[in-house]
Amino acid sequence: MESSKEGQWGNYALAQGSTPYARTLLQSMRAWLEDDPEVARLLGGLDQIRRENLCAAKPDQKAV
Repeated sequence: MESSKEGQWGNYALAQGSTPYARTLLQSMRAWLEDDPEVARLLGGLDQIRRENLCAAKPDQKAV
């Protein structure tokens, strides 16, 4: 598996020579997740969180 980082996000990709089964499984999972409204809602909420607020939040505070 190969990985890279863009800002706060980690990106992962199958290494060259991966089995077609792994690629098919991951493509199916991606399609399922992209169509799931709950996943979209959660991702929308993540976009609203500022990293500096999250890192600075004390355990008893809610980060926004």
